[in-house]
Amino acid sequence: MDRNDRIGHEGVVQEVGKRSIKVLITSRSACAGCHAKSACGISGSAEKMVEVREEGNRFRPGEQVTVYATKGNAFYAVLFAYIIPSLLLAGTIWAMGAAGSGEVISAAASLCVLTLYYVVLYLNRVKMGKKIHFTVEKQNIQSHLL
Repeated sequence: MDRNDRIGHEGVVQEVGKRSIKVLITSRSACAGCHAKSACGISGSAEKMVEVREEGNRFRPGEQVTVYATKGNAFYAVLFAYIIPSLLLAGTIWAMGAAGSGEVISAAASLCVLTLYYVVLYLNRVKMGKKIHFTVEKQNIQSHLL
């Protein structure tokens, strides 16, 4: 796989299982390194746990790794996490408004539709997990020292 076709995030191995490992990734906003971040209030970070199907015992807890996904996988994830829910939300509000419902009813209906969407998404997590593949590589210490 070409390095330009994938997106990587650095993380730390948290758990090693027989068929998978769990990696903790800390996502930071683009301005997280700014010296004025404490006064700004815009910067932020979030921790995410990613489970990667990995055979063998190549990794140990506490080890620094990079988790990669292909750009196609990234688009697939963005589609199901952001684009479809946004369209469902806007579409439900528009449809309810066109049907003559009030704002409160439209908002409640859109939240119900989103809840149903996320329940269906959760129930299909195994099937979706087969389509989104992550790979893990140990970090090259020398590249971080340069």
